Amino acid sequence: MASRNLITNFEEFPHDGRHWMIRWVDGYQSHEGRTSTPSVGVKLCPVSSNPNKQEICKPASLSEEILVRAHTGIVPELVLGTIYKNGRLIGRANAQTININADLTDNSSRIVKANDIMPERPSWWKDEFPYRWIGQSEYNLGKDFSNSYCVVIQQAQSTYIIPCHEVFRALMAPSSEFALALTTGPWATTRERIVNIQKTGTISDDEWLVILRKRIKDKFADNAANLTISEHGIQAANAIYANALRATGESYIYAGIPFLVNNFKFSVRAVQIQSEPNKYLCLEIISATWPFSKCLTESFRA
Repeated sequence: MASRNLITNFEEFPHDGRHWMIRWVDGYQSHEGRTSTPSVGVKLCPVSSNPNKQEICKPASLSEEILVRAHTGIVPELVLGTIYKNGRLIGRANAQTININADLTDNSSRIVKANDIMPERPSWWKDEFPYRWIGQSEYNLGKDFSNSYCVVIQQAQSTYIIPCHEVFRALMAPSSEFALALTTGPWATTRERIVNIQKTGTISDDEWLVILRKRIKDKFADNAANLTISEHGIQAANAIYANALRATGESYIYAGIPFLVNNFKFSVRAVQIQSEPNKYLCLEIISATWPFSKCLTESFRA
């Protein structure tokens, strides 16, 4: 994963001297009449300066939550669990770091809605209550985002739930240009904003050539190559806008991990929202081993 140049000051966030944590990001609105910029919803909750797990998952100030609209171009900077004061980033909520090695070629990984009922539930769970991927008693999303999509990875005795927003932000949209291209039109057309598609493609089995547009930084060449050359990367990119077209009103981001490999290694910051069996909500993907290490990606300006 390429490093980013973080924006640390958001005018859209409260400027009231309190600490506000990003609890969720979703709910895309299309630009009206094709003349204005699309936006995304950001759920903020007041917290202490150093919130613990209880405050992250079940904040006492839940009733004070607010929803602000933010420019879709800043999606790469909107990380769950980050804390702002007067619009400025001041830190991240406490979370544990977990290393995951996922097989993305089997049924252990899939996309679900946060409020979908899990196929299996613990023996101690009461029959009269549905056991959901993210229960309201585990991490309250309210009515606004209970239908948000998440990638779930199930391994042994642990389930990892990664909001599709975070998959999109960390693995597909490393910059504003990517975020806007992927959400404002069919990828078959908008990818031209990222690369010169006529000159980008496969040279041999282990060599790709990607011709970046001048405004795209070299460090994002791997992202561009995967989303414009890899078959599975292209499918994942196409799904973003295609899913938005099916929605009435706001759309929920539908982003699968854009690789099809049996050993995708990545690290997350997560909070445990259930035990016996373990269930983790992943707030942030902090690092990932790019699957195509054998591919030589060259970038030239266009």
